[in-house]
Amino acid sequence: MKKTVFPLCLVLIIASSFFLLLKPTNHETESADFPPLILINNIYYKSSGHCYELLPNGSVYLGNIQSTVPSTELPEESFQANDDIEGAQIYHIDDQLFVLINEQWWEYLILHDHK
Repeated sequence: MKKTVFPLCLVLIIASSFFLLLKPTNHETESADFPPLILINNIYYKSSGHCYELLPNGSVYLGNIQSTVPSTELPEESFQANDDIEGAQIYHIDDQLFVLINEQWWEYLILHDHK
């Protein structure tokens, strides 16, 4: 009896290993978060991770974040963000955006053109 149990266990272990290796993976359901992005006039701006207490002199008001999408998606509409900041004020100076979030001005820099 003991001589037949060991080979049977070994066969079950090997068979289950093959099933795990052959298990299909669904990459479509796997998702990754994008960095905080804002789309304005077909240009993506990415958060630099820097925030300031004061808005830089000479900044010009652009508008507010109009809508948001989940962080696993790219914004597709102008004045849309993939962060929960709907209504946040946006100011622009040179190639930078400054967005008022929790009473601090967060810097966003140009990432690339949206095509």
